[in-house]
Amino acid sequence: MDRDIHRSRLKKLAALAMSGVMLLMTGTFNGVGADLADDIADLENKQQQLSSERQELERQLAEYEQGAKESAEYLKLYDKKMKKQEAEILNLKEQISILDTRIAETRTLIEGKTKEIDEEIVEFKERLRVMYMDGTDSIASIIVGSADFYDILMRTELMERVSRHDKEMIDDLNIKIAELNREKAELEVTMTSLEKKRGEAETVLDDLRETYNEHAEMKEYYEQQAEMSRTRTEEMRQQEAEVEDELVIFIRQQQEENERRRQEEEKQRQEEERKRKEEEERQRKEEEERKRKEEEEKKRQEEEQRKADEEKAAADERIRKAAEEIEAMRHVEIETTVENNDELDKAAEEAVKADPEPEPAETETGGNTEPEPLREEEPPAAQTEPAQTEPVQENEPENDDNNDNNEDNNDEDEGSSVFDSESSSVSMVWPCPTVLNMTDGYGYRTVDEEGGASDFHKGIDITKPGCEGEPIVAAASGTVIIASDTGNGYGTHVVIDHGGKLSTLYAHMSDCTVSVGDHVEQGQTIGHIGSSGYAYGKHCHFEVRVNGEHTNPLNYVSM
Repeated sequence: MDRDIHRSRLKKLAALAMSGVMLLMTGTFNGVGADLADDIADLENKQQQLSSERQELERQLAEYEQGAKESAEYLKLYDKKMKKQEAEILNLKEQISILDTRIAETRTLIEGKTKEIDEEIVEFKERLRVMYMDGTDSIASIIVGSADFYDILMRTELMERVSRHDKEMIDDLNIKIAELNREKAELEVTMTSLEKKRGEAETVLDDLRETYNEHAEMKEYYEQQAEMSRTRTEEMRQQEAEVEDELVIFIRQQQEENERRRQEEEKQRQEEERKRKEEEERQRKEEEERKRKEEEEKKRQEEEQRKADEEKAAADERIRKAAEEIEAMRHVEIETTVENNDELDKAAEEAVKADPEPEPAETETGGNTEPEPLREEEPPAAQTEPAQTEPVQENEPENDDNNDNNEDNNDEDEGSSVFDSESSSVSMVWPCPTVLNMTDGYGYRTVDEEGGASDFHKGIDITKPGCEGEPIVAAASGTVIIASDTGNGYGTHVVIDHGGKLSTLYAHMSDCTVSVGDHVEQGQTIGHIGSSGYAYGKHCHFEVRVNGEHTNPLNYVSM
């Protein structure tokens, strides 16, 4: 239970530490933040040291508990062996006791037989003494004392029988005594063997008792060390818990400090964004004013050109009329010499060149003088056709009539895509309103995230730490034409047709919230940032396409 609680607290601490690291990645420290970071680093080092010491104590505790367990097993084993040895010794003692009884009984029997022999011997001696005193102890006495031969035989037979009986009785007793002595000797040998076995068994029992006592001492030692390790481990856990609580406090302070700085930076960013928008608005108005002036200048030049054309046409008409009058005068005044006619023609040509608007020659009323020849002049410089240069619109791709014939170069030059004039009227917004950071821009780069053979990046990548799940919105209103993972490396992506041959693509989504055929409004959420497809981290890949060809998205959107 304690270990589960400890693991839970460690997980909580790890989550707080991770959030602290993420905040560190998004902000910088001032003096207070640096002090908090040092305090947190010290506490983390202390916690790591305590954790290492506690793990070493837990390892020792496990060893002591294992030693105590093994000693307990040995105690059980040797206790069983001692009981078995004690039973064997008891059995030997019982056998020895039985042998003692048998030896004692045999000894008693031997003593009884010996006493019986002694008694028979005494009887025999007494009988011999009586016979001696009676004189019947020899053959001569038997013969002399017998009444007849039969009596002699009887007496002799009787003596032999008595003698044989005594001898057989004594021999039998001696045999029994010998058997008893042999049996006693065997019992004593058996007794000696049993006594030896009992001694050996008692020696083994003593060894078992000694080993048992050693294991009992080791078990007691292991148990004492294990108890000390448990106490020390509990103290280390308590210290770890205290350090963890203190670390949590510092991390929360750090998070609060970072959040405060983030809010300040956000305010600063918003202020900079406001100034940027004001600057863009000012530039837009200046651009509109410039375009208006250019348009006015263009209209003025067109008006001047129109007037110059009208004046040129009027001068041409006057020259034509003057030529007709001169031709008529030539026919009327035949007497005029050819020389005068040449001079008159030259004078008319010079008049036309010198004065584009010749006035009719004044003649005296009723006079016969001919009209003053008109001078032909070159048209003024203002009549020269001005260069028709149209103003270049900012944030719009340049139109190139050769793009249709050079599609292979579309990926090699920024802004070289086919441009439709209708698309320039579409206003777009930033596709990730909560993520205002761009990593990879449009154009050549060293890593091709989409996994193709070219290293030309066809859009822009929008990301920041912890941006997974942030919303992706439609840059402009339109109709969804793709909303899935088509296996082309973009992962889960959405393509929106905005009309006028203009479309936008949003790639590597974690999910999309629209379907093919849906009409979406500008700013409507269409999915969330992820890393599906060929992606190196969480981000949104954004493209703008004109006539199906990619172009620089920064010509349409800005942060």
